Formats: sequence, C-alpha cells, structure tokens
Amino acid sequence: MEAVGEVFVGKKPAMNYVTATLLQLAEKSKICVKARGRMIAKAVTVAEMVKRFNKNVDVESIKIGSEERTMENVGRTRYVSTIEITLSKKEA
Repeated sequence: MEAVGEVFVGKKPAMNYVTATLLQLAEKSKICVKARGRMIAKAVTVAEMVKRFNKNVDVESIKIGSEERTMENVGRTRYVSTIEITLSKKEA
C-alpha cells in the first residue's frame, strides 16, 4: 500500500498548511488534509489553495464524521465534527 502523507490543520495561518502540503506532495503522490471542529473551514481553504497553486493536484476523496470527546473538567461527552480531504497528483 502506498504511503499517504498527513497534514493536521490547526490554529496557524492557512498558508503554513498549504506550504506543508505542497512540500509533502513533492515526495508523495497522496496527502490527507485533516481537521476537527472549527478548523474544518480552514482545511477546505487549504485544499482549494493547494489545487490553485499546483494544477496537477485533484481531490480524490472527502470523508466526514464525528468523534466522541469527553470533557475532563466536566465529565460530559461531546461530539466533534471531523473532515479528511485526500489530495492526489493527477496522472499524466
């Protein structure tokens, strides 16, 4: 099975994640951009910017879901939305 690179989107500016994704795409043919909660919108922005910078990249798949998270200080369970956007190089 082919190794897939991963970029986890967080609080840093979107361009940091775009750069990280493009650097990994230089070595690998597939990259998975992952995010949770409020960072989902930024992950979509990162994927679109990568597509604009590198015309040989396309969205292979998008997976959405949710994770069950227990809040330690309250002991309550919350569900946090997740997204995984798999980008791959187009075949020539």
